[in-house]
Amino acid sequence: MSIESMSFVNILGDLNFLDECILKLINFKMFHIEQKKEKISANFKNLNEQNPYIKPLNNIKKILNILGIKKDFNISENLIYSEELKIEKQEEILKIEEEIEKTKEKIRSLEDSLKLISHMKNLDAKIKDVLKTDYIKAHFGRLLKTNYLNLKHMKNEDFFFIPQDEDEEFCWGFYITHKNKDQEISELFKKMYFVECFIPENIEENPKVEIEKIENEIKSLNERLENLENYKENFKDENEILIQKTYLKFKTLHDSFSYRKFAVANEKQFNICGFIPTKKIPEFKNMFEDNNKIVFEFIEDKEEKEYSVPVKLKTCRLFRPFEMYVTTYGTPQYKSFNPSSLIGLIYSLVFGIMFGDLGQGFLLFIGGFIAHKKMKNNLGLILTRCGFCSMIFGLIFDSIFGFEGLLEQYWERFSGLKWLPFHLLKPSNSIPILMISCLMGMAIILISILVNIFLSLKSKNLKEALFSHNGLAGLLFYGGCATAALSLLLFKKNLFSPIFIALIVIVPILLIFFSIPLGNLVDKNSSAEKEKFSVSSSFFDMIDILLSYFTNTLSFLRVGGLALSHAALMLVVMKFAQMAGSINTLGPVAFTIVVILGNAFIVVLEGLIVSIQALRLIYYEIFSRFFQGNGKPFNPVKINYEN
Repeated sequence: MSIESMSFVNILGDLNFLDECILKLINFKMFHIEQKKEKISANFKNLNEQNPYIKPLNNIKKILNILGIKKDFNISENLIYSEELKIEKQEEILKIEEEIEKTKEKIRSLEDSLKLISHMKNLDAKIKDVLKTDYIKAHFGRLLKTNYLNLKHMKNEDFFFIPQDEDEEFCWGFYITHKNKDQEISELFKKMYFVECFIPENIEENPKVEIEKIENEIKSLNERLENLENYKENFKDENEILIQKTYLKFKTLHDSFSYRKFAVANEKQFNICGFIPTKKIPEFKNMFEDNNKIVFEFIEDKEEKEYSVPVKLKTCRLFRPFEMYVTTYGTPQYKSFNPSSLIGLIYSLVFGIMFGDLGQGFLLFIGGFIAHKKMKNNLGLILTRCGFCSMIFGLIFDSIFGFEGLLEQYWERFSGLKWLPFHLLKPSNSIPILMISCLMGMAIILISILVNIFLSLKSKNLKEALFSHNGLAGLLFYGGCATAALSLLLFKKNLFSPIFIALIVIVPILLIFFSIPLGNLVDKNSSAEKEKFSVSSSFFDMIDILLSYFTNTLSFLRVGGLALSHAALMLVVMKFAQMAGSINTLGPVAFTIVVILGNAFIVVLEGLIVSIQALRLIYYEIFSRFFQGNGKPFNPVKINYEN
């Protein structure tokens, strides 16, 4: 539950070894680079260089796409010095692909022309003799059949229509008119939705001759295309490994060169800086022990305005997947508090209570494990933890896929506890489960307030630690009221005496109300601008704070409420299954189908609802009390081979 201690590293070396230094830092995998701001002397300047590996990297990416080669990141050798695909070979395959695309485009064009000419099957003359005349104008296209029938009944001596072909919807043909009437007749045909088909200029002969010529040309081009595709496949088979190595090599060189912009340099030396985990210092030193051209210094726990320290969370393996929820909300400050383990414990516990079923929990556990193996993400691991907790509470609630009472005899035999198993739908257990949820919420809120006090004291923010509603005053008020309410409810003992009310209720309320002036008094930084106090603003803030204590506590009732609703939904499923099972012949089959489908529906629907509600409690009821997500995430230098 801590944050990794960081050390600042300042590196100075011979400029000729800058690329080698960057590659070592990348292989180290734990170096967070910073933009060098200070200059050792006036002649040190930022390196503004054009990356020379952009073009070769883009070319090899094109070749990967052309040949359909998936990137293989398991090639383990020194990529920088490995053999690469020769430039001539790269240019050759790029030209082949360019020719393939041109050939495909030409085939598509010829096929369009062939389709067009096939609609001129009634034409015996040469196409050029129809289209290229001195006194008449001919247009070829298509009409809707209904419009063609209307055209036949039109009495107009300025044009005539020669049909050529037709199908169920359209009629193709020429309309011919005098050149002087062409514009007028064209407007007429536009109104009839005539779609003109433009015939390429190189098509001049009789349609039958042109069709034969185009078919032969398409055949020839397809043969050429097949040869080119075969050449591509052979090229891929012969050079696939070499292409993979070439990509990885140029990607490494490209990305490593891009980190040069973080350095400053003169004609002979470079200077680069960043952060590494303090525990990695010995390993870092060993990495450069064979190079006396590079020197470095370490500054542990560097806290300067110039470079803010990056944050690397350090969480126990069990709750490490829950770091995702923390970083989604924000990155904690350096030397603050890593809440991942606390959040993981609370989230899993709350999820298990709301979704307590041994069988369904097992499905979630297996599903999460498979999801992690397939997709390699943290959601699958989170699901395994939640599924395990669901199994634990499923045992306590004696629920297996909605069947209750199966484990009762084992509880009686081995536990010796009269209240186990805890059947949620038992009338006498409804109020206790809601009270347990409320008590759990109180405990979580108090823990969150304690964490905020600890962090505020650590950062020397006395106003927040002492006088805020999430500080000592809030802890005294909320903790005291919660204790008194529980004492009255559970033990019938009234703690609300005048002294108790004065010390535990009135004093904390006054401290919170006057938190701004009190905070200004304890603030030792006299140069800082003091916050202004307003009675009206504090009054309304106080009302909001008191209401939030109450509503935040009641918010945890949803934990017990969703646990009860889950049990009730499973009861409905089992009732439907029993009704289906009463069918004479298909009873057992129908019963099984309803149980399976009902459980599947509940797992998907309630699993999603419970996940969202648990996350809501984490973000709104816990994080809002102490978490400040304005830290800088630890982002080590690396090569992103996937992009």
